[in-house]
Amino acid sequence: MLAGWIAALEEACGGAVVPENFLSLEDTQELKSKFFDKVKNKTAYFYRYWSPQELGEVEMLLRVLSFDVDGMQVVLFSEVDQYTGAVILPASRVLANARKVWGVAKGDLALTTSDLQHGLCLEHNFYNESGDYSKEGFYEITAWGALVPGTA
Repeated sequence: MLAGWIAALEEACGGAVVPENFLSLEDTQELKSKFFDKVKNKTAYFYRYWSPQELGEVEMLLRVLSFDVDGMQVVLFSEVDQYTGAVILPASRVLANARKVWGVAKGDLALTTSDLQHGLCLEHNFYNESGDYSKEGFYEITAWGALVPGTA
């Protein structure tokens, strides 16, 4: 399972993923819990919603952000990290290829630095900040630190 997932992630982010870059299951669970607490408790700095028709704009925003965080390493969470551990990757590769990486990670596109000082979560939700429902849903970015789009 791990080899196939690594191959898919390498193709999505355009670079090597080595097994040594995976966190332990325990470290993954602890960091992931703290990360999503921050996202759900709205203690982050940046929140924004987009309609499904604006996904291209979201991708462009993340691609531009990828240049601002060149050299930063992030922990990428995924739907399989309870089996594999989360993986450490260059933030620039994840953000420049956000839609492809999201397709491999599944769920939310969730990434943070190991110290939780910088983080970003891209979600597809059916309710926006006003509580309005849409059957097509909305894209939401929650971010803080250097991963806030447009702050560099």
